Amino acid sequence: MSLDAARRAWLDLQNAVASAERAVVAAAPDEETAQEGLAYVGRCLASALDGALSPERHLKGGLYYAEHLKGGANPDYRMGQAVIMPGARYRIGGSLNGAIRFGVGLYSPKPGFGLTLQAYSSVDGRNSDANGRFSLTIGPDADSSLLSSANSRILITRELTLRRGDAPAAISLERLDAAPVEPGPDLAARLMPAQAQMGPIFEEFLRWSELLAVDFH
Repeated sequence: MSLDAARRAWLDLQNAVASAERAVVAAAPDEETAQEGLAYVGRCLASALDGALSPERHLKGGLYYAEHLKGGANPDYRMGQAVIMPGARYRIGGSLNGAIRFGVGLYSPKPGFGLTLQAYSSVDGRNSDANGRFSLTIGPDADSSLLSSANSRILITRELTLRRGDAPAAISLERLDAAPVEPGPDLAARLMPAQAQMGPIFEEFLRWSELLAVDFH
């Protein structure tokens, strides 16, 4: 990677942040809402950079959990993410603990930005054992709990607890076949997802916020 490529990626991210700042201020109906919007921009940027530059700090059981909330302040809804390799076999499982529902989905990236759901499975008290334990397999084999394809690259987990203070699910993701050693991405490649979060994905969130605001009025 050249220094010019890294600097271009960094400049693109700065421009995306500036654009996000202008967008939330323009969309806010008053100054108080605008300030909350700028705080949201800050949380998104912090989360994007954490995931791009030091994801290992937030890995638990092979899943990445963002430290900063990107959406509404709901502490009882937790998301985990992992990059998976097409054709590889994995197992994800653990204990629900205080979570009433746990879901895991496989996604493929859309051209430009966004994700397409390819497979999804959920776990609750009906399909876990008496202690809330469960195990799901992921892979291209027909007998897998979640069937992956050649385009499956992202795994996202979602869990919900109802009572504040309940223990979150204890989850681990492991690869079952041999994983080849691959070089890590360079700085420009690591900054691209952060730019996507602050650019088109951020704009999509604002459009959804506008639609929801209309529905609630």
